[in-house]
Amino acid sequence: MSGRGKRRGGGGRGTAGKGAGRGMGVLDALEKEGGNGAPPPFGGGMMRGGKGPRPAGAAAAGGGGALGNGVEGRLRAALAVHDVKPFVAFLTNNRSPGVLWRETGATSVETLAAKLSGWCQGEHRKLGSVLACCSFAMQEFDQNRLTSAHSAMQSAVSNFSGYLDDASPGRCEHPAWMLPMLSPLSSRARRIAMAWEGPQRSVRMDEVAAVLRKVFTQLASDRASSLETSKKLGMITICNELSRIAFCTNNMGVLKSVMGMLASQNEKVKKEFGVSLLEAVPVAERVTHKYYSGRFDMLEQKFQDAEQALSEAFACCNTSYHKNMIRILIFLVTVKLVQGKFPAGPLLEDYGLTSIFQPITDAMKNCNVAQFDQAMEQNASLFAKLGIYVILHRARIVCFLTLIRRVHKALCLIEPNDPNFQTRIKQWMLTEALVLANEGAEVNPEEIECAVVCLIAGGQVKGYISRSLKTVVLSKKMQFPTIGE
Repeated sequence: MSGRGKRRGGGGRGTAGKGAGRGMGVLDALEKEGGNGAPPPFGGGMMRGGKGPRPAGAAAAGGGGALGNGVEGRLRAALAVHDVKPFVAFLTNNRSPGVLWRETGATSVETLAAKLSGWCQGEHRKLGSVLACCSFAMQEFDQNRLTSAHSAMQSAVSNFSGYLDDASPGRCEHPAWMLPMLSPLSSRARRIAMAWEGPQRSVRMDEVAAVLRKVFTQLASDRASSLETSKKLGMITICNELSRIAFCTNNMGVLKSVMGMLASQNEKVKKEFGVSLLEAVPVAERVTHKYYSGRFDMLEQKFQDAEQALSEAFACCNTSYHKNMIRILIFLVTVKLVQGKFPAGPLLEDYGLTSIFQPITDAMKNCNVAQFDQAMEQNASLFAKLGIYVILHRARIVCFLTLIRRVHKALCLIEPNDPNFQTRIKQWMLTEALVLANEGAEVNPEEIECAVVCLIAGGQVKGYISRSLKTVVLSKKMQFPTIGE
């Protein structure tokens, strides 16, 4: 983990050192905004020089600019060549609505929708309603009329769902050309709902999630004959937005079925076309998905899967998005510590995370439970806001795992030729060793016994406890199958 991180950070301490200075400032910002309530925008995290298949029409030739002066002509020209860039620019530019209303002379959302639908032809007619509803929502949001803004954005997403149905392979030459519009549409719907009710579980956020899940199911049912024309590519975008909603509202029920369906479709697409959905989308979308799937796996206690997903996200993230890399690394280090794997000191230093993770790492290495508790207490507020306090506290048991392992090694040195002696650890030995590790602090023998039971039940120690002999009896082979170095 450390080697990859340093190479991508600039290949040396000189470049990474800049990150260390910024790191603490970023942590301060994370603590202020609350990491759980404000997910990172990975939308711009494309790796420099990174290329990958994109939805058909995403890079088509055309105007390229936002719909502005002469909106009718530009709209028709963009639709003629399936150029999605002007539409994406319109949906992301907060000044676009004023231009559109002036150009069309519309006085209501109904007249604007009728005007734009008239300019859009054939299978594109519903796109006019999408633009009209989104324009009205943006205008209402600027006026702080959040109720009508939310309603309009819900209509925009619903109309876009209808447009996806109309743009079928039989009616449209490039049926997936509009998929890049999914990101700004879904993102704006979520942001308006969040502005209305705040970053907690709310009715409005659940309404946005319900509409997006319908779009997700619709995309999953696409039957395109090639990946370039498949609307399934949009599933990653919708899953990422639903992930943001789930972690904002702490409602993982929204996400569980979506993650399962996406994994199923990903394998199905790979068998059919030889390339998975994640390999076909831009790197930014892939990094975002890996980040959220890693966090989701952490909550499901699938720590190995979480480590793999977060490692991939960290490796692929653009190094210029330093704040995003820190966010990924926070969860990656957490999931490694829970498994008894310690991050390299230089890696923590490069990203300004030494002050929060190094004391915990030192405590785990030294089997010092008291030091671990103190380190957790010092940063409890930050850990809670990042949503890692409970999970990181599970790493406390690694102190006991390291303790048992070291006592076992000491017994092996005392009697190198006696397996029975090596694998029988008296409980008083563990108690005395823990007192020594805790620098003389009082320890509870019952807590040690409880920790050993948990380690055995979790498969981290192979053996059993003999109550009559007050001894931990280890297996003669592979006593610590999951220990990390």
